[in-house]
Amino acid sequence: FTVEPDGHDALYRPSADARLLFGLRPGARAEIKGSAFTINSLGFRGTERQAAKPEGVFRIILAGGSNIFAPSVSDGGTLPAQLETALNKYFKGRFEVWNAGVPGYSLAQASEWAANAARLYSPDLVLVQRSNDTRRIFLYNAPFTRYFRQNPELFRENLAAIPFQGCAAGRFLFRHSALWRLGVVLYNLGVPDYKAPSSGFMTAANDAAFLALQDGLAPGAALAFVPYQKNALPEGAKCPVLDIMKPDYLPDSFALEYFEAHPPATVYAHNAILLARELALAFPGKFVPKAGLPPVPPVRPDCGYAQKESGFFLDFVRVYRQAGRPDLLYSILGREKQPNTDKFEYNLVMAELAAQTGRCAEAASYFDRARARIPELLAGAGKPFERILYLRLAAAQAYAGNCGARRAPASGNPQLEDIYYQYKNNLEIPRQSTAVLERCSAGR
Repeated sequence: FTVEPDGHDALYRPSADARLLFGLRPGARAEIKGSAFTINSLGFRGTERQAAKPEGVFRIILAGGSNIFAPSVSDGGTLPAQLETALNKYFKGRFEVWNAGVPGYSLAQASEWAANAARLYSPDLVLVQRSNDTRRIFLYNAPFTRYFRQNPELFRENLAAIPFQGCAAGRFLFRHSALWRLGVVLYNLGVPDYKAPSSGFMTAANDAAFLALQDGLAPGAALAFVPYQKNALPEGAKCPVLDIMKPDYLPDSFALEYFEAHPPATVYAHNAILLARELALAFPGKFVPKAGLPPVPPVRPDCGYAQKESGFFLDFVRVYRQAGRPDLLYSILGREKQPNTDKFEYNLVMAELAAQTGRCAEAASYFDRARARIPELLAGAGKPFERILYLRLAAAQAYAGNCGARRAPASGNPQLEDIYYQYKNNLEIPRQSTAVLERCSAGR
């Protein structure tokens, strides 16, 4: 993976740190699509900062990927900038919030960058957002071979098959023998059906970097985790979770921009208030309100998209499901049908939600509409898409079946067992769907 040129590439530079690979270029400035970007002399986005913390200032470093950096807005519209404004407005004391977001950073890179910043700039609180559970990416067109020499873990991130990695001798050879690593690379060139390392491996690697940050912070510095759209706290972490997607915070309208990775400044302003509230609840001695907690802001009515065709529809759906609000989600989507009434994914989701909330006749109707789109969707589709489509249809059928609206096999696909076992760990399949699919596979 690489950070491709998109107008923002002038803001990056290769890093001397083989764990980070790249970072922001100190002193860089750019104006891209009407938004102003400033990288200060310390390598953080936004206003210039003093390395030495001023007397009486509570310093926060907020690290993450592109959602924190915010490539869609100017410096003052980012979440860290608007959080600093909100804290100074509603709470006693003086606050700095540094924007340590770097587009493309995984949780591991964000954690390592935050650890470096914490050693150098003495923050009182470090916040880390989990956004990318992927391999670390490289800067486009920049030399990269030295990083593999300095950090052999990069081989593990980028190779599918590593012999004997489960034993101590294999791990020792992999870390200390260049000849062994060359052999592993050559071996991988012959691996059929090459695949990247599993998502489980990368999640564990990212979690480990966050735990290292947690264990290495200086005494007196606090740490908190900021999930991105309800993603999970690393296993073994012992720090507060500042969740701005709590059920009571969710918009009661179809405002998809609130679920985008790069939302407008109005959304960042909204989220800054929610994050300020969560900070006060998690650290009551550090964040003392001037006159009560700031109220939960309403969703701005002028923020809704005229065309409900954002690619973040499924993120919107996923967050409401994880928050345990299928009823609210069904109500919102039911009010916002146009222009989605003929969309496959919309009707599939509505079929599942209708069945989940006991609306059996509506579940059957939505399911039939989704199934009617199969020929069009399969026209020219590759095999992976075809299999995922079939599995989604089978999952929706399971919902409808549980509700009493039973149907013939959703896709007519003779390889349901193969499809199910290949994809059951990669998709969010409801428990009911899993059970029905297993019965289908067993009775093929």
